[in-house]
Amino acid sequence: MNTLPVLPFEGHVQNLLAFLKTRVPEIESMPLLFFDRYDLKQKEGKWILPSAALKDFEAAQVLFLELCKEGREWINLAGDGETLQGEYLVSIEYSEVIQRPVTAVNLAGPPINMDGSVMRYSHVILA
Repeated sequence: MNTLPVLPFEGHVQNLLAFLKTRVPEIESMPLLFFDRYDLKQKEGKWILPSAALKDFEAAQVLFLELCKEGREWINLAGDGETLQGEYLVSIEYSEVIQRPVTAVNLAGPPINMDGSVMRYSHVILA
């Protein structure tokens, strides 16, 4: 795996947590669940994610490593918000395959409301 910055998946997740913690301090005590951004479906103006599409750390790591091997230009790890069950969702979004030798890993989140405050709960509806 060749990423910028040069870190294993766990290191990128730790960087994301440090980044999110400045706006969502309680994230330290929340279990993380990941999802492939392309598993989201829009229905009647709402984003729907099948519950079966949620990934634990190990499954997300497998996806991440596969994306890196495929030669993606970039991967975004984005804090998406809390579920009603108290987990924190992290989306994994990625570029097309373009046979890049190095994959840039970008961090984003948490979502922000119109008034600039942090959106506590994810906009994703689990189905």
